[in-house]
Amino acid sequence: MEADAMPRTIGRRSAVLIGIDRYNSLFVEDLLGCSEDVRLVEDYLITLANISNITKLTAPAAPGPHGSSEDPPPTLKNVVSVLEKLAMDAQENDFIYIHYSGHGARLPTLFPSLKNGNLEDEVLVLVHESGQKVDSLRDVELAFLLNSITEKGAIVTIVLDCCHSAGAIRAGARSRGLNQIPPDALVARDPLHPESALQRSWKMQRRGSLRAASVMNHWMTASMGVEFLAACLSNQTAQEIQPENKTPRGLLTECLLDVLGGTSQHLDRGLTCEMVYNLVSRKVTAHKDSKRKQDVVFGGQRSRAFFGVGRISQAAVTITNITPQSNGEVYVELSAGYAHAVEKGDEFAFYPQDQTFTDITDYHSQLDVCKVTSVGDFVSQALVDVHGAADDTQGGSSLRFQVGCKAVQLQDILRRHVLSPRTVRVVVNDEGISSEEIQSIKNRIRTEGKAVELSDSSLPSSFFEVRVKRDNDFEISFIHNAETGIKETTRARSVDNLLLRLAHLAIYYNILSLPGSATARGLLVEKTGVLPAHFAPPPPQRCILDGSSPPPAVFGIEEIIPSEPQDITDGAALRVRVRNICYKPMNIEILDLEPSWKVSRIYPGDDQMPIVVHPNEAVDFFITMGIPAAVPDSVQSETFDSIIVLATTNEKTNFPIDILPHIHEISEGGSSPLDDNNSERPAKGVSSAQWYAERLNVRAVPRHSV
Repeated sequence: MEADAMPRTIGRRSAVLIGIDRYNSLFVEDLLGCSEDVRLVEDYLITLANISNITKLTAPAAPGPHGSSEDPPPTLKNVVSVLEKLAMDAQENDFIYIHYSGHGARLPTLFPSLKNGNLEDEVLVLVHESGQKVDSLRDVELAFLLNSITEKGAIVTIVLDCCHSAGAIRAGARSRGLNQIPPDALVARDPLHPESALQRSWKMQRRGSLRAASVMNHWMTASMGVEFLAACLSNQTAQEIQPENKTPRGLLTECLLDVLGGTSQHLDRGLTCEMVYNLVSRKVTAHKDSKRKQDVVFGGQRSRAFFGVGRISQAAVTITNITPQSNGEVYVELSAGYAHAVEKGDEFAFYPQDQTFTDITDYHSQLDVCKVTSVGDFVSQALVDVHGAADDTQGGSSLRFQVGCKAVQLQDILRRHVLSPRTVRVVVNDEGISSEEIQSIKNRIRTEGKAVELSDSSLPSSFFEVRVKRDNDFEISFIHNAETGIKETTRARSVDNLLLRLAHLAIYYNILSLPGSATARGLLVEKTGVLPAHFAPPPPQRCILDGSSPPPAVFGIEEIIPSEPQDITDGAALRVRVRNICYKPMNIEILDLEPSWKVSRIYPGDDQMPIVVHPNEAVDFFITMGIPAAVPDSVQSETFDSIIVLATTNEKTNFPIDILPHIHEISEGGSSPLDDNNSERPAKGVSSAQWYAERLNVRAVPRHSV
């Protein structure tokens, strides 16, 4: 699959590899495969990734081919020294790869004022010069060191083949995590820097998360310029495996190198972090030596080149081959596979080669639909819906699509609900308008209208009513809230603009009505507090419903009495808690429907991975509200935002970041382009997924009003 790399020239490339097998402590179990991880990664970086400036810090079980006494030991002093030197020398567009294989653990925090109620630090467990105790590099300290590199414009990719703790280990299984480290086994030391210095980098991890955040199932936050791949979720363990006739090594490292070695030809064409994550996750899950569930975690910009500094805009998925069968079936090959999160059973819609997608209404006119029957890493095979695939032409049959046509993976929500047509009737408002003019308008709605269908003007039950006035003036009216019965109106100043506004409004109210069309119930969504405007909202916060891991306290949060709509002051953030009470993981998207008929996806943020809430989990989201923009020439019954919390049983997003613009923008030729990464690959998902939606109404009011 071809990709167009963003124009950004890579600078110097270097790597830091840390592997710890021997901790030399009675309280910390030694490992077997970490030094081997370092050897394998080094071989790959030199031979295939063209990275030769490599620093190794290892503590092998014994001197030998898998660990060398010539490598400096991975003490805190050495690790910090290496990272500080990288920061000192870093220049814009440098690329740095960091790989850690060893133990991870949780310790009582040294930074309670920075942790906002969280009483633990997540740490990388390191050896100590004394040879008797162990040391640690804490999450806040690592964030400071990485930020010192990235603030100079360098890009860091970090792989952590470790886990948070070993509480889930079965007897006899070896895992890279510690339940606890006794105080006597841990070196007592002060933080690397004063808290005032650490505070800036730690808060920087959070500031960019407002309305553009991703929930991470891992302690490693994704600051700008840092992409990370981690071995497992917080309640899982990172396994060591021993393939037949091979030295032990980490499961994540084994699968990562298997993917990178098998896809090296794609590095120059554009192997993104998301592609690597998709392929590695699948290999880890299916690995024959895996003894328990281990879910890989990714954080950062999914469109970033895995071994580079630029973002990669993926080319459109296209039909690359068409194979008619003797039984009349038609198969196609598509230029997307496991690397692009395609799964067997996914459905794709076909569009012309020159089709552009400026907003969600452009998904409406499909040529045909196919269902994926088999998947490879970068291509897939699909069976076309033959009942609609051919037109009878003079006794023969011809396909409506051809090689090169675009193939868009449409989620069932989009295809069956958001794009379903709303009815419209046309009536005459002023005298002197000819029947020919009215018929011409109807014909254009019938043939060019998107997400609308013309109904008999004598029937009053249509959703939209278009009143035709003189001088190309049109009034669009509708009643979307049957309880209030209040009519809303907006104006269009040309037939072209009329068609745009009808499609826009139809999509808007289809999204607004999603909660009434849900196919499953498995979530509880509630408003649980407000954070005043002078407090910086944290990123989404995860907790376990059984109380074993409560949500961290949020300084400044104010309790509220839920109401509809919920009035909060301009600039304040509403805390919304989403609880998964079903037996399946649920992918969460949060949409903001503004009174200006603008729709945006606020979670997950641009270029962030899908947000998955697992069974028996809850996530707190913080949504900052502002005074809505007015719409000229319009009458609206509601002046509040509607927040739609959408959950599906697939790990894919259903909507782009920019779904619909402010309706006034389309009257001036404006459009709402999709985010860069999805501009040609919009709206992904599988048609069979269950889904659930709930609506919350929130009204932002001037600060003096509350």
